[in-house]
Amino acid sequence: MWKRRLVFNLIFFIGTLLAGVGWLSELREWRIHLGNLALIGHVIQIIGAFGNLLTPDDNESVEQRDFEN
Repeated sequence: MWKRRLVFNLIFFIGTLLAGVGWLSELREWRIHLGNLALIGHVIQIIGAFGNLLTPDDNESVEQRDFEN
């Protein structure tokens, strides 16, 4: 499970970098307008965040833990 969380955190981080570059390009009025890059970066952030939230904490089910106690 930790590898899956690491992958989703990496996806979120890449989305953050892309969104940051997109916003900076709009603020600095660079020749290459990368405004759509900000939108794409935010979408990638959402995918990474939801993937991280939906990843279970461990492999044990709740029913197994109830019977062990």
